[in-house]
Formats: sequence, structure tokens, C-alpha cells
Amino acid sequence: MRYNAQVESYFKAPEHAGVLTVAAGKAASALAGSEQEGAAIRLSLHMNDSGVIQQARFQAYGCGVTIAAAEYACSWAEGKQPAQLAALTSSELMQALDLPAVKLHSAILAVEVLRDAASKLVPSQNE
Repeated sequence: MRYNAQVESYFKAPEHAGVLTVAAGKAASALAGSEQEGAAIRLSLHMNDSGVIQQARFQAYGCGVTIAAAEYACSWAEGKQPAQLAALTSSELMQALDLPAVKLHSAILAVEVLRDAASKLVPSQNE
């Protein structure tokens, strides 16, 4: 499959690939998918003292679109508060990367892992 220029640039030179090692309580990570399913994304978020996502990093297994979707999700998340991360939809990610419908699974995976990681940063109502 031939990728469009934006997907190709995110795939070939992702700025957010890697692992975060930060203090507990200000960081969270999540995993969506699996290698057995053909695609997986582990995403880590670091929140600063103001409650804003300062850093987002990912590790991905799968096609170029899966990597590009994870890169987009990370870049989109930085500068936002954890509660704002639920606003990104797979449709918006698909549109932003101009993805064909056959690659919907990659967008869903990226949105799912972003929301899961963000939910771990938001304090529970019981605390």
C-alpha cells in the first residue's frame, strides 16, 4: 500500500517514538491491540504540575499507518489536559491523516490507547 505524504513522514521520522521514564503519579501508560492481532500501540503520557500533558511517547507494532496514527495521537495530545484527550475521535484522526476506510482499525487503536492512558492520569472521584 502506498502512503500519502503525511503518513509517510510520520512513519519514517516519528518524533514521539520511545519510552518515558518519569515519576509515578504524573505519568501513565496503556497498551491497545496485540502482536497476535497484527497491531499494537503502547502509549505513555507525562503530565506537568499544571495538569497539562507535557510529553507523549509511543511504541508500536504494525503497519506504517499504525505508527503514523500513534505519532499523530502523541503530537495532538501534548499541551492538552487529560480530560481533553477524550475529544479525539477515530473519524477525526482518519480525516487528519487522510486514511482510507480500510485503515480504520489503526485510528481506532490510537484513539483507544490515548483515552486509556489519559484516564489513568485523571484522579478518581473517590480520592
